[in-house]
Amino acid sequence: MDYTIISNYLDYCKAHKRLSTHTLRAYKNDLMQFYNSNYECVISYIEGLTHSNLKTSTLRRKIASLKVFYGYLQLKNVITDNPFNQLRFQFRAEKTLPKTIPHDSLKILYTYLQKKMISAKTIYQKQKAERNLLIVSLLLSTGIRISELCHIQIKDINLTEQTLQILGKGKKERMIFIGDERTFQLLKAYITCYCNHTDDYLFPGKSLKKTTDRTKCSFASKNSQNTNQTHYNYYTSYVSPQLCYDVIR
Repeated sequence: MDYTIISNYLDYCKAHKRLSTHTLRAYKNDLMQFYNSNYECVISYIEGLTHSNLKTSTLRRKIASLKVFYGYLQLKNVITDNPFNQLRFQFRAEKTLPKTIPHDSLKILYTYLQKKMISAKTIYQKQKAERNLLIVSLLLSTGIRISELCHIQIKDINLTEQTLQILGKGKKERMIFIGDERTFQLLKAYITCYCNHTDDYLFPGKSLKKTTDRTKCSFASKNSQNTNQTHYNYYTSYVSPQLCYDVIR
């Protein structure tokens, strides 16, 4: 298979299907894995995947990526027979519990960030400490995803109504009420002190655009190490909105 075909397909997905960057990256990784494999046909490749130790969710995604790709090849008359028309799949059901963080670990993290804010000696240190505390407070009190947090724009915040306009998965918008008064006061003070009228995003990066997920995850890893917690990605398993915020505090 020529790599040009894969490249053209990804361009087609970007232009016509308007897929997100994350989805396009996943498609490319799955297709390149097949492209670089030693299997002569996609059926043999899939058989190899099914006998591997991949999680069911990962196996589903890889097969789905290939199935859509071969549908594109048939549509463009690159192939005449689509092997997926004859294939049927059965996946074993995975039973996984949602990952949560112990309350004690959350208390330690929150206390640590509060102390960093109090002990800040410079304006820069104080701004950074207040930003970090606001990030954690918003995640705990609203249950928003890390990607949603990064996309919050100043215009999405209504201080009068205490609401946030969130752009979620699939570019679906929803309104979130900030019910915790302390989080709202942190947000209000942060906007008043540190956000300029020229800022688009609540947490801009170095280029004044939105802060990336990678930056926030780096912040999480650093703080989890400082509080003697296990080094894991805190934000990939955000706290449920039903969790009592006062108990965590």
